[in-house]
Amino acid sequence: MIRKIARSILITSMIGTFGITAFNFHALWRNPTATLLVERATEDVAARIEKQLSTHVTQESIETRIAELLDEQPRNWLVIKAVEEVAADQDIFIGTELQTKRDIADNDDNGVLAFTGKCAACAWNPARCDLSAVVICRVPVDLTPIGDVVGVVRESKHYVFGEEVDMFELGLSAVGLGAVVLVPLTGGTSATVKIGASMAKTAKRMGRISDPLLRLLRRTFTGAIDRDIIAKSSFGSYFADVRRAINPDAIKPALMVVDDLGSIRTSVGIPHTLHLMKNIDTPSDARAIARVADVTGDRTVGVFEVLGKSRVFRSTMRYSDEIIAGIVGVFGFFATLLGLFGSLLGSLSIRILRFFAKL
Repeated sequence: MIRKIARSILITSMIGTFGITAFNFHALWRNPTATLLVERATEDVAARIEKQLSTHVTQESIETRIAELLDEQPRNWLVIKAVEEVAADQDIFIGTELQTKRDIADNDDNGVLAFTGKCAACAWNPARCDLSAVVICRVPVDLTPIGDVVGVVRESKHYVFGEEVDMFELGLSAVGLGAVVLVPLTGGTSATVKIGASMAKTAKRMGRISDPLLRLLRRTFTGAIDRDIIAKSSFGSYFADVRRAINPDAIKPALMVVDDLGSIRTSVGIPHTLHLMKNIDTPSDARAIARVADVTGDRTVGVFEVLGKSRVFRSTMRYSDEIIAGIVGVFGFFATLLGLFGSLLGSLSIRILRFFAKL
């Protein structure tokens, strides 16, 4: 009698867990807003990253990374110093031999004469810009509205004369000029949109923007901007005509990326943002880095260098409640199925033993 009751409970539990699991996965499939992963809360992101640092960052890993960076040509001192800052936060100190090698390289690369040469090269050719020199040598030109006006005028001329139009340059210049009108689409501010557009242009000139992101922005701008309106605009009406030429709905994906770039720049500064842009291939990448930068601030570059892109990005996401409920339901279903199978097996074993006992 007791076995029958237990078996009935197990069968009921199995049917119930199967039904709940099926319902959760069906709801997930039918709900277009439901996703496998969702963003962690800001405080969870901070805690997760600190746990990753304490788990994966060791003296050996720090020394290995610094040695690799010192062997690169040209050396990226922004990254070297960022890794050193993370090491200091974790109370890790590099060995004397490596420290001596690092100091000698620093003196060779960052003396007064060496820096003057870097700045001259940077001002002449942005592709040769050292990230430590970019603020002094390029920003006065690149991160101002003047650059947006020049970009619109130049690409409009190309369009009028039937020449190839760089939609990346035209699109970002148009976004910079029309930021006040476009900003409601992002929920940010006109300042972050303007800064983000300028950051993207500077990154392209320096060769620091990924090919997937470059293609995405060009494709978006091509479908979102009416070049005829801009080409026919006069100097005095550029601002109004640029805003009229932009399709707000079509440009939104690019605008979200630009706004996130502006947020990253606010959190970590210009050189660090330009370095981090190599990690951005999609709008979700830009969003993830903006959230991490908001938490880790000046340590962001170092965090990416010592943990890697995949670990950092995983720290910003978690499984959605629907997926968790579905997984729990699957385990519950198989657990009750196993219990039912065990009950049947036990009952069968007892009957076999009774049979042999009667012989």
